[in-house]
Amino acid sequence: EIIFAVQASINDGGNANNGNWLNQLAYPGGGGSFSCCGFQQPSQDLVNAYQVDGDGLPVLNPGDLPNPTTTANVLDPRIDLTIGRDEVPYWDWGVHAPNWIRDRAFSGPYSPKKYMQYKADPASTGGWNNNATNAINFPVIRLSVVMLLLAEAEIMLSGTGGGSIDRARELVNAIRRRAGNCA
Repeated sequence: EIIFAVQASINDGGNANNGNWLNQLAYPGGGGSFSCCGFQQPSQDLVNAYQVDGDGLPVLNPGDLPNPTTTANVLDPRIDLTIGRDEVPYWDWGVHAPNWIRDRAFSGPYSPKKYMQYKADPASTGGWNNNATNAINFPVIRLSVVMLLLAEAEIMLSGTGGGSIDRARELVNAIRRRAGNCA
């Protein structure tokens, strides 16, 4: 799935300097198992973008979803691979709760989840926030991005007779099927 990634490692004698530091400030900042930092939280607009219709296709002009639960709205199931939401398990850390957010009035009710490690993963033995420095590789180019670039080229070249809108549609639908299968 990943074409190119930045490799990370911890506990390799490098005082966590080779670890993934990208989540240092994004780590949930409230109580419980988390002590830092709660910045760079998912926006309400991102949450709204996960609304889908009955066929699982994105809703074009979604309205606000105030703290959607798993049953309140029709949501793309991938939301829970990306965004920590109240009343939904957050990997193996437990169920996301309001006290996981440092200041909900300022930053909203959601936590980043996509590149956060599991509680069972080894903690770093170095760095200033050992639990937040992890060995999760950071993908730079994914297969789906390459497929979308190809679909875009097909559309752009369709006006010259060199590409095909039907082929572009096939590529986009293949991405949707793959994403639906993982969710």
